[in-house]
Amino acid sequence: MLGAWKCKPQFPPVCVPAFELLFWQKIMLRMGLRKLQDKVALITGAASGIGKATATKFINNGAKVIIADIDQELGQETAKELGPNATFIACDVTQESDISNAVDLAVSKHKQLDIMYNNAGIACRSPLSIVDLDLELFDKVMDINVRGVVAGIKHAARVMIPRGSGSILCTASVTGVIGRGVTTHLLNIQVCGCGHC
Repeated sequence: MLGAWKCKPQFPPVCVPAFELLFWQKIMLRMGLRKLQDKVALITGAASGIGKATATKFINNGAKVIIADIDQELGQETAKELGPNATFIACDVTQESDISNAVDLAVSKHKQLDIMYNNAGIACRSPLSIVDLDLELFDKVMDINVRGVVAGIKHAARVMIPRGSGSILCTASVTGVIGRGVTTHLLNIQVCGCGHC
């Protein structure tokens, strides 16, 4: 459709015909211009799964990424695999100091933090009946999946607010809004808790 228009809030101009947009996208790729060029991202839980896939995508789009994960061996392997734009730091999101240190590493190494992706989390296998809920398991899941996210938001905001820019992303699950009968009580509580932070 040569007559179709597409809007893009970036270079080239804001609204251009679709064929012209494709032309500019090809030029930008040839010039090496990528969507996250010169951005710095910190991703928790980035040694594997969604976190690793996101780190890969971010790096492929020009970002420098801090791989923060509790699994030191896998985290170091992931950083090595992703190349010079990936740096690993050991991070247990239940320890606020670990998150603070990861944010500080991004700033000391790259002078900025543009993207904080709170992705670390664990799946929970709790009984369907609330009367059988294991409160130790509840505390562990809440520490990682909710408190860890809040600590990530807090420490990212600490460095983003003075700069006046930055994006904070948090992994969540639709199960928090599906309700009882489909998921466990524990999952509903932790996803709703995180979704309202």
